[in-house]
Amino acid sequence: MQTSRSRPMRLAGSTGLTLLGLLVVIAIFAVLAVAAPGFIRVAPPSHEETLRSIRAVLVEARLVSIRGGQPVSVYFDSRHRVLGRVEGKEIVLPEGIELELLSAAELTDSQGRPQILFFADGSASGGQLTLREGDRRATLSVRWLTGVVERDEG
Repeated sequence: MQTSRSRPMRLAGSTGLTLLGLLVVIAIFAVLAVAAPGFIRVAPPSHEETLRSIRAVLVEARLVSIRGGQPVSVYFDSRHRVLGRVEGKEIVLPEGIELELLSAAELTDSQGRPQILFFADGSASGGQLTLREGDRRATLSVRWLTGVVERDEG
């Protein structure tokens, strides 16, 4: 008894994908991947992204203070448009975004920058950070008693 092998039917003129053709396509994608970053402009962080980054710095400062058992400060350098903490993350504000830090007048660091202090018991000196971009406005409040960072709507 003979068995017959079935072959797939080919359409007339159909040649399929060759290995060489596949390698050419991969090479084109590789060249585009290398060249594309030079042609693509990265957009600056949005108002919302900047607000989230600032909140993350504040929350991290509170946690570092609690874990380390000593005060941690977050400062705002309005001249250089930088918010951060010593030995920690710094955020450079994108163009068009303004930040106002409201804290106790006597709470400035050695360079005269206003700051918010977080203490080892979880509390803080308190303060407000207001972020503005055009007609958009958002405020982060640091509660003095609990050190909790909350976004105030409105």
